[in-house]
Amino acid sequence: MDQINDATGRQRDLTRVEAARYITDTWFPCAAKTLAKLAVTGGGPTFCKAGRIPLYARGDLDVWAKGRIGPRVKSTSELPPQIRPDYAEPGRGANYAHAVPDGSEVRTNQSDAMRALPAARSSS
Repeated sequence: MDQINDATGRQRDLTRVEAARYITDTWFPCAAKTLAKLAVTGGGPTFCKAGRIPLYARGDLDVWAKGRIGPRVKSTSELPPQIRPDYAEPGRGANYAHAVPDGSEVRTNQSDAMRALPAARSSS
């Protein structure tokens, strides 16, 4: 994986499979399919394309992976709100706070979402 490109004297960029292996070996488990999904939905590492092949620079992978790792804590109660589940009333599931780009939060409740599924199915 440490192949040097003779023309530029630098390491060559990695294919998606190689990038997933690099992240897994260096940071945390990551699948090539995860990188593919993030390339479509956003939130993944930056990449360029050579024809139809996405290529990832190691430095960009390191920046992205480091940004995904949270702070060291002794308890989940020490986590920032956008990471920590905010538990609702007993038996009602958990409310999760999701940070959005403008700095606000969107809250969702798992139980409410699950109860809405049968209603949505019966109305179609």
